[in-house]
Amino acid sequence: QTHRWRKILVEPALNGRACDGPFNETRACSHAGRKDCKFSLWSKWTECSASCEGGTQSRLRRVDTFAEHGGAPCQGMLREAVGLQVF
Repeated sequence: QTHRWRKILVEPALNGRACDGPFNETRACSHAGRKDCKFSLWSKWTECSASCEGGTQSRLRRVDTFAEHGGAPCQGMLREAVGLQVF
């Protein structure tokens, strides 16, 4: 549950209007605002880091949507690399 309340800072005077609405509110929590984490698509693989004697290639992705309000966190790596055998 969430609660909120307010108080009167200035009482009405000289025919002023009284405050409208409730002074206290309670409502059930909603998961409508829940957002799960989402990754972008992987980038293209980079060029090999060496022309001979092996090297690596890598690719990247980013977090497009961060988890909010109890949403599931992202699982997995942001960078992926592989070793290559170049002869």
